[in-house]
Amino acid sequence: MVRNPDPKPGRWILPLVVLGMVFFTWAFVQRLEPEVIADDAPISTTTTVAESEGGEGETGSAEETPDETTATTLPADLAAFLTDIVADQEALAVLATEMDTANAAWDNDEAGYGETETSLLELRDEAAVFRDTVVLRQAPAGYTDIASAFEDAVNAAEGVAGSAEDVLAGLRAPDTGQARRSALLEFRSAAEAFNQAVAAMELAAEGAAG
Repeated sequence: MVRNPDPKPGRWILPLVVLGMVFFTWAFVQRLEPEVIADDAPISTTTTVAESEGGEGETGSAEETPDETTATTLPADLAAFLTDIVADQEALAVLATEMDTANAAWDNDEAGYGETETSLLELRDEAAVFRDTVVLRQAPAGYTDIASAFEDAVNAAEGVAGSAEDVLAGLRAPDTGQARRSALLEFRSAAEAFNQAVAAMELAAEGAAG
């Protein structure tokens, strides 16, 4: 009987299997390597750096570039006052549009006397409310230019209310419309004077904030 020189012939199978797995893994990694490198490549980014007084940004700075315009902060009382005045200006713009519409409809025979009179009555009352609202405003103390412009705004508001009354009276007048048209021109002039006063107050506020 011939003796088997290797009493455990199966002991070489496991190392061969392991060696085969290692080789297979190495081959698999070699095929994936280009894609992995591409995925891990650094991404180019651009960082905006705030410029120094000399005009050159400092390396590594994380500051953001400031906006070109610089916001100004008004005192709370002045800011609130201007907000209210601008709201009055917007209300006047609506009133002026409605006044022009009512008169144009009458002049173009698009509305009858009764309808026009009703519209002008309502506009007269709205103009009186506008005037009273403006008169009750109080400009903040300590701003001479704003106080002066506000006085002009009050006078203009009174002109708006008075001319609105005259437009209604002109409609009722026995003439051919001269009085109404003249009062309408005065109304427009008073409205424009109010807008100019508001613009002057806003300009003065910018100077006070600066």
